[in-house]
Amino acid sequence: MVLPLFDWSIAGWVLLALSLPVFGQVLLTEVNAIATTRIMRGVVDSFFKAGPIMAFLRRRFNQRWTGPRIQEDYLFRPLHGRAYAKGGNFNTNPRQTFTGMQFTPKYYYVNVTEFLEDLEVEMAGPTAMFSKLGVDLQNAAFTMSAIQEIAIMHHGQNIGGDDRTLELNAFEEALNDGVNASWGGDVFLQYGGQVRAAVNGALNSRLAEAHEIHASLGRNGGQRCDVTSGPCSCGAWH
Repeated sequence: MVLPLFDWSIAGWVLLALSLPVFGQVLLTEVNAIATTRIMRGVVDSFFKAGPIMAFLRRRFNQRWTGPRIQEDYLFRPLHGRAYAKGGNFNTNPRQTFTGMQFTPKYYYVNVTEFLEDLEVEMAGPTAMFSKLGVDLQNAAFTMSAIQEIAIMHHGQNIGGDDRTLELNAFEEALNDGVNASWGGDVFLQYGGQVRAAVNGALNSRLAEAHEIHASLGRNGGQRCDVTSGPCSCGAWH
């Protein structure tokens, strides 16, 4: 119900809207009129449950990348070499042995919308048990992690009518050999802009996994070694 209210404190007439209860109804019960609700501090996460993969990757790989592209160089074939007899010939032809993969940055956002009336008036002061803005920012971090937790298990290519070029170039395409279908049913002939067949299986993750499992190269600090020299999966340089 809206009633006019006349205010003589200022020049002229001021019309204010007053929301009044409908006559014949009791606004508050006796319980609500006497007792207050006890609100526990904070908001418990019952949705995201904190995925482990992105948390692990953030701890392990914390380098900040800048620039229009990210490039990772790698060896894909050996130099010329073999046994020889005295007076024999040598193969002195130059040979390209390394190249690189290139990736473009991928961007994600989470929007947080707030009303100043909520933050400074209705959900502020001693009656507010916690900050709405603080909860929403925490939720934004959880949402971002959840989005990337899902994206890391898929791919970032346009393949089979599934255009995911805005998404991460993630596990589904990285852990593929260009021959066998991934868990999503796709075959990724290239990775990082490089056709897998052109680099002698260097981007064949199944081959690398088999080498790590079956090659007996020892262990270092409990971690299996996958090379006899150079950077190793155990974290050392042999």
